[in-house]
Amino acid sequence: MIRLFVLFIFSFAMLAPAFANCDENEKQIVLGLGTENRQSALQFASNQLKALIDRDLQGKACMQIVSDKNRFSDQNIFSSLKSGAAVFALPNLKTIAASVREYQIFDLPFAFTDYQAVARFQSSNAVTLMQKKLVVLDVEPLGFVHDGFDQMVQKKQILNVQNALGIRFDITNGGIFADLVSGVKGISKRRNNKSVAQSMVDGDFDVAPVTWNDLTDPKLREALSSVVETNHTYRGYQLVASAAWLGSLEAGLRKEIEQTVQRGITQIAFESVRRERIARNGLIRLNKPVFTLSRDQWQQWRSSASRLWDRFARENGLELVAALQDANRLP
Repeated sequence: MIRLFVLFIFSFAMLAPAFANCDENEKQIVLGLGTENRQSALQFASNQLKALIDRDLQGKACMQIVSDKNRFSDQNIFSSLKSGAAVFALPNLKTIAASVREYQIFDLPFAFTDYQAVARFQSSNAVTLMQKKLVVLDVEPLGFVHDGFDQMVQKKQILNVQNALGIRFDITNGGIFADLVSGVKGISKRRNNKSVAQSMVDGDFDVAPVTWNDLTDPKLREALSSVVETNHTYRGYQLVASAAWLGSLEAGLRKEIEQTVQRGITQIAFESVRRERIARNGLIRLNKPVFTLSRDQWQQWRSSASRLWDRFARENGLELVAALQDANRLP
């Protein structure tokens, strides 16, 4: 019983945000966030990382989380790091891809079969070399953080590529998904500031991409007819640190911070996948139809995106694509 109580207290500490101020002799690590949404994957990951750093580096370093949608927006996040407004940040992978185009590989449709494939790819030598190009942004990579996979919520059920002809897809989030829709001869639609749930109720489109965590929204659950588990687009973030700030640290402290962050990244990955699984199972318990693509159906969808993969390979070389195929164990 005592062990269970201790485990509960530790788990709560990892999940709950800590707001204690840094002690006088502790090195302050400011993490800048561009969101104030407490339910977001960013806030979840930041709270866990803060709890671990504050606990394991007690007396040496502590973390402060600063949410500011202007200073740490996609447009300003790297300039804010350069100015010293923060020393850690979690830009999404699409934001990085605007400066380091190889990061576009994470946006390829049907790039990953599951989270295990993501982990294998992110730990590959090809990705390690890709991350070194972050030097152009004056930052150093510390690890990746999951947001989730996009699934397809539907008013009209589509499992096969052939059924996508003339189907209206929500492409409001942009990215290469819009190119995929065009390739399968679907119709691209935008929400015009509506929520996904309201647009589905109004009949604006037939299919929309959302994560399992998005589907914890009761209104969205009510609006959909079914969900197809496609994992067609990966959403994620790169934890980065100001290169100048890291370089200013005493070698021993820098090593301790980096090792603690790596433990945190591992824990966050586990918890992020668990949150997705809980959200998915919660939908099933509500008797909402959840369909999973067969291997053949998944491969058909993947093949429909082959021209986008080929374009990426032409522009960025074959090494990353080869590593991605190896991570998925694709034929």
